[in-house]
Amino acid sequence: MKLGIDCHHIEDQRGIKRYTLALLHEWERLGCFKENEVICYFKKKLPAFSELPRGVNIVYTDTRSTLAFQQFRLA
Repeated sequence: MKLGIDCHHIEDQRGIKRYTLALLHEWERLGCFKENEVICYFKKKLPAFSELPRGVNIVYTDTRSTLAFQQFRLA
């Protein structure tokens, strides 16, 4: 299965960042990355943290509008 997580606002909101990272680390602990592809979608640059677990793929969307990304690029 391919799982995509919209991380466009993860650097702006600490609660979302903490929750997303906890979820990803739990998935890593459960071995979900062995059977599934996990993709985190970021803006142009990766936020200033390196806590992403191994096995998470990073995609830079290079888009100004999160709405346009969600509605057109993911469709």
